[in-house]
Amino acid sequence: MSSTRDVQFQMKICKVLTAYVVIQMFILAIDLRVEKSNGANVNMKTRNITYTVEIPNNCSTVIRQISSSSQKRSAQNASHIYCNGRYKIYNNYFVVLSKVIVDPSKCTGKRKGGEDVSEVLNQTESDEYCIAEPGFFKMSCEQKPYHLFLNKGHFRQWDASLEIVNESTLVNYTEQDVTFAIVRRDYANLYWVIVDLYDIYHVAHLLNLDIKRIEILIVDAHPSTPLDQLWLQLFPKVTRVSHLTHKVLCGNLVWGMRGLDSPLVKYKPTEKLFLQEFRYFVLSQIKHSSKLQELNCKNITITIVFRRDYVAHARNPSGRVNRKMSNDLQLLQSISNIFRGHNVKGVQLDILPVEEQIHLAAQTDILVGMHGAGLSHSVFLPSHAALVELFPLDFQTFSHFQFIAKWRNLTYAMWKNRNSGREKDKDSTTVDIPSIRSIIDKVYSKMCKGEN
Repeated sequence: MSSTRDVQFQMKICKVLTAYVVIQMFILAIDLRVEKSNGANVNMKTRNITYTVEIPNNCSTVIRQISSSSQKRSAQNASHIYCNGRYKIYNNYFVVLSKVIVDPSKCTGKRKGGEDVSEVLNQTESDEYCIAEPGFFKMSCEQKPYHLFLNKGHFRQWDASLEIVNESTLVNYTEQDVTFAIVRRDYANLYWVIVDLYDIYHVAHLLNLDIKRIEILIVDAHPSTPLDQLWLQLFPKVTRVSHLTHKVLCGNLVWGMRGLDSPLVKYKPTEKLFLQEFRYFVLSQIKHSSKLQELNCKNITITIVFRRDYVAHARNPSGRVNRKMSNDLQLLQSISNIFRGHNVKGVQLDILPVEEQIHLAAQTDILVGMHGAGLSHSVFLPSHAALVELFPLDFQTFSHFQFIAKWRNLTYAMWKNRNSGREKDKDSTTVDIPSIRSIIDKVYSKMCKGEN
């Protein structure tokens, strides 16, 4: 009986897979017809890729390998080219346009953005975005491109807002060099800020652009935050679209990739991420010493991240923060007792200027903290450093910070609460100090093996 059920189940799987293949082939056929009708120059080298679907042995002949345009292709080659090379789409991850007018009057919303968060408490999230109306972007082209940006958020809206104008229209404006137009996912969360900044660096690297000459156009209406200072330090010019007083001609305009498409979010261990180069770029721009932090096992720096309530979002006026340690001061004292003669400190990072946070991370040998945005500073830790990540009960241990540690070849260790009695309330955990102390001691021994 069980064998019959297994066969029936496998055949159901086969039917589902077959239907999926038919749908993918149908979408590919439509996509090709649309591109052909629009005069698109399709890069078939990036289109024709292969992947394998794992299926039961008795239906392995249903499908093995198919060509699909829905899979990620090489980002170094434009997969769709329109308007004689002026409109290039890179696998739906980012777009490069040449000689484009940005008309700020065509991006409307309730807020201009940049307000102090105290002035906009309890505003809705939709108030923090502008709507791109027809004519927001203008460029010359024989025929307006038609491209399906499926499930790509602002790309679809921006593409719909593109207006085709005569070439003569473009000569009346002062041309800027390279501008990245971005919509930020979470303006006040350090992790997502790092993702946005890294994505710009990553795309610039792929396009062989000088990252230090790139200008940023912020196309959202988020309030101001102390993290905004980092944007101003990394790039020569950062402008909110709502603060533009006239139309601007961009010689090259990049529609930056969405945060959810970032290589930092989509973990692919074989992908070249340039994280070390990104770290060096950030440290050099904030005037941190470019000299590599050397490991001194007789005087290491252990930084414990304290999570405290603070107001950062308009929709969290109480500033309540979860995943706090109810006994973080006791943990700090215990670790200090074990590592006498070393530099052990506990820090609430969000009350420090962001450049000071990065300086601190770049001088930290072991970073310890509950899962949260503060651990994004693992990007800036020295190459010999370690990350110890703590998790409360019933919290998924899937962690982007673990992936960052792996990409950078940092030592990684974790502690997860298994005792419901340690959950003081829904926001705080009483961590197991002896266990964490033991983990840090093991990390230190591994890091300093042969040094003592």
